[in-house]
Amino acid sequence: MTKLTFENPFGAAGEWWRGNLHTHTTESDGELPPDETAARYRELGYDFLALTDHNHITEVTGVPDGLLMVPGAEYGIGEGDPVRVWHVGCVGVTPGVPADAGSPAELHASVREHAAFSWVAHPYWSNLPEDEFAAFEGFDTTEVYNAVTERVIDRGYSDAAWDYALASGVRINALAVDDAHSVHDFGRGWIMLRAEKLDLDAVYEALRRGHYYATSGPEIHDLTIEDDVVRVRCSRCRTIKFMAGNWRGAFISAPEGDTVTSAEYEITGDEVYVRVQVEDAAGRRAYANPIYVERTEEGD
Repeated sequence: MTKLTFENPFGAAGEWWRGNLHTHTTESDGELPPDETAARYRELGYDFLALTDHNHITEVTGVPDGLLMVPGAEYGIGEGDPVRVWHVGCVGVTPGVPADAGSPAELHASVREHAAFSWVAHPYWSNLPEDEFAAFEGFDTTEVYNAVTERVIDRGYSDAAWDYALASGVRINALAVDDAHSVHDFGRGWIMLRAEKLDLDAVYEALRRGHYYATSGPEIHDLTIEDDVVRVRCSRCRTIKFMAGNWRGAFISAPEGDTVTSAEYEITGDEVYVRVQVEDAAGRRAYANPIYVERTEEGD
């Protein structure tokens, strides 16, 4: 028998809210000042936004109507390392995180103490070894898509590191973010978050529970599990993948010139996890957070 663990946002009460959790301004190395950045995101239809300047909690004095500002920051170590760096994003953050932590563990411990929610930023761009990334548990989530690292160096997608961690038994969700440094990055990666209302407490709770999905374009309309069968409905896409580690899972591809909007996968019990990923004709992707699979003795 199998036991499935999944916080399903598609079955939760509330509404969908669009937000970006990784954004830079002129308070660090971004192109636009905070107020203008916030205004641009509201014009794009965003409901919430975190400004995550480096080692700095940025405030917005003129918040546009209808936009919830989420206090955030990005901290990093290893800037002099020619091979890799560790960058950590966080929201619900208060002052106190050191700008010069000595190790990833030190940095993470401090972020966990001072923030409501934290994640590993752009692991592919950071050259984080998969074994090291998988062994470093405790983060709420990781960036599976980062728009600026895709635009600048085509290292925006970190699916491989995420899958390796999941296959290793690490339970970690995924974000899509702009990491906006320029107006060219705005509106390219975001999350759709499910909550009954739009305020900071509701956002933090939904983030911690995994009540969101990540996307660089496609929409996931619904995801259900019944009798160990996972079913997904999405916007028009060319592929739907059920990723489950190594050869496990399924790959559904639309015929040439056509699209696919639904698929299903029956869990065998051999998986450690199952996650749904859809990709549209432009190569943009959406990701549901993982379903965790455990074998149990009958009657457990």
